[in-house]
Amino acid sequence: MNAQDMKDLQGLVEMSHIIGENQAYIQGGGGNTSVKLEGGIMPVKASGTYLKNMAVNDCFAAVRYNEVIKYVEEVEKDVPGKDYNAEIGKVALDSVKPINGEPVRKPSVEAGFHSVLKKFVAHSHSVYANVYTCQKDGMEVAKKYLEDAGLVVGLIPEMSPGYFLTVVIKDMVTANPDIQVILMQNHGIIVHADSYEEAVEIHEKANQALIKGGNLGEFPLCKVEKAEVGFASATPWLREKLADKDFRDKIFGWPLYPDQIVYTGKPEKFIFTDEEVRYNTENPVEAITIEETLAGVAYVFAENARMGKEINFMGDDAVKYINNWDMEKYRAAQMK
Repeated sequence: MNAQDMKDLQGLVEMSHIIGENQAYIQGGGGNTSVKLEGGIMPVKASGTYLKNMAVNDCFAAVRYNEVIKYVEEVEKDVPGKDYNAEIGKVALDSVKPINGEPVRKPSVEAGFHSVLKKFVAHSHSVYANVYTCQKDGMEVAKKYLEDAGLVVGLIPEMSPGYFLTVVIKDMVTANPDIQVILMQNHGIIVHADSYEEAVEIHEKANQALIKGGNLGEFPLCKVEKAEVGFASATPWLREKLADKDFRDKIFGWPLYPDQIVYTGKPEKFIFTDEEVRYNTENPVEAITIEETLAGVAYVFAENARMGKEINFMGDDAVKYINNWDMEKYRAAQMK
């Protein structure tokens, strides 16, 4: 690896830590980042890893992104019964070769759209963005706030990760190369730029515009503590919200976005009392992942209720797709 590639890889690590250590932007193992190096190599966050743990020799998979682009451009379209999502995932996985002594890992399921964007890409599950992406007509509201802040924005309707999302994003940025921010309905936000500093700056600028536009409240700092059995929530804001059974029923009703299904979809993991929210696991990483994810969902519900806005839930097909997707089960199994 040459000096410039190492510098860029270090930039990926820095960007991943800045975004990944902010619980308002990343809950648990959500989100992903990437950088494009010389020779068509793209280190992209590995599935099931955590952005805050990114290192120059771990937590990424070095994808040959030109092979992904080639598949998108050359595959025969509209073939009945053809599993395009499985195929693009296999193309990405088969192209992975270590570049700096890192273990071989599965690339993020969203490696496809990373391949067609600029040098540095960051995708987060910002709660500030998801207040709007999970709100009836909220995407257009968010777009206005972002454009008022001088950002160029693209909007993506609800789509499952994989081939079709990659095609839509590729077509979008080809039609308008000036796009800096992409909002995905019931999912999150993407930014891309030619440097990691600019990508981080755009991401922060976008989030501050969304906070200011909706006068959004501060996201709580999430913590858990060891209990006699499992772990207990140590986040007063979340405990207060979940003490209300009606609010709790909303949280565990129909999902808002994929990570809610992945990380909080097992009722046996939760124990509720009048004074406590407990997680039936002895794994501290799993416990804080559940805590952060629950807090994110609760925040989206609470802020929309405060504004008098109606929630836009995930569609039936999207929920079914995530529930049946082996890659999402793989992600959940990596919590350790």
